[in-house]
Amino acid sequence: MKRNYLFKNTGRLSLIIGLLATTLLSSCLKDNSPGTIDFSKSPALVGWQYKGFSATPYIAPVLPVAGFVYTPMEVTLSVSTITLSSPVTVSVVEDDTLIPTGAQPLPTSQYTLPNGGKVTISPGQQIVKFPVTFAGDQIDFTKTWALALKLTGPSGAIVASNLSVAIVNIKVKSLFDDTYNVVSGATTRYKGATVAAGLQDQFAVTESTLNYSTVSADVVSGQAGSSAFGLSVAIQITGTTVHVMADPSGTVGSTTFNYVDGDSKGASSYDPATKTLTLHYHYFNGAGNLREVDMVLVGQ
Repeated sequence: MKRNYLFKNTGRLSLIIGLLATTLLSSCLKDNSPGTIDFSKSPALVGWQYKGFSATPYIAPVLPVAGFVYTPMEVTLSVSTITLSSPVTVSVVEDDTLIPTGAQPLPTSQYTLPNGGKVTISPGQQIVKFPVTFAGDQIDFTKTWALALKLTGPSGAIVASNLSVAIVNIKVKSLFDDTYNVVSGATTRYKGATVAAGLQDQFAVTESTLNYSTVSADVVSGQAGSSAFGLSVAIQITGTTVHVMADPSGTVGSTTFNYVDGDSKGASSYDPATKTLTLHYHYFNGAGNLREVDMVLVGQ
């Protein structure tokens, strides 16, 4: 189980480090086995669940839909007995003064804290989930938003000062950000600028699945055709309409091409009912020769 390192204050941290250093330095005089320092009288502490000694901002990838629930946040209890026989309660409140520079506090109408922000760690529990619900359909993802959530008003424990605040940076996650099963796929190369120039060769997509990741709310990027060429592409999906373009994050390889929608096999499309992404697009290599990419992908 992952564990926090919670401290009431920095003085306590210095004391613990000092005691550990004294134990190590005196080891040449006598044998002190692990566990000789008694922490049994340490107070029960509550804090946000992280790995290590300090808080790390959460990154919340939010889908642009109503009622999106972000679940990774947790509040943890730290006590020598692992759990307690009595409940511990603490409240979560917003503190906009702690919002990072460059971000804005998300309007309160666009998120909901569970149970009004009250957290209860029941007897026998150590970690409890704190799911935040976002109105993703109302958030303007062109702006930089964050939440600063602070633990306060504890009962049955003390709030750990080094883990009392959770910063949640809010990012958009495209509805089309997914792992896609490859039904079919190939890059076809021609000897000239048109299909009439004649077939040069064809490279099949050998992967069984491909990942397409978020660029914006309606744009994802991923592998362009066969992996043999080391290229990536950006795909914009609006309803059933698909627009193919150069990947703004750059290509997997060292060459960037201007992709053009459609090829000799037709136009690209998306079926939201089956999550089927049909891609037909083309580009020209440095010599001006035609390259066509045709793929059928189904989202998981």
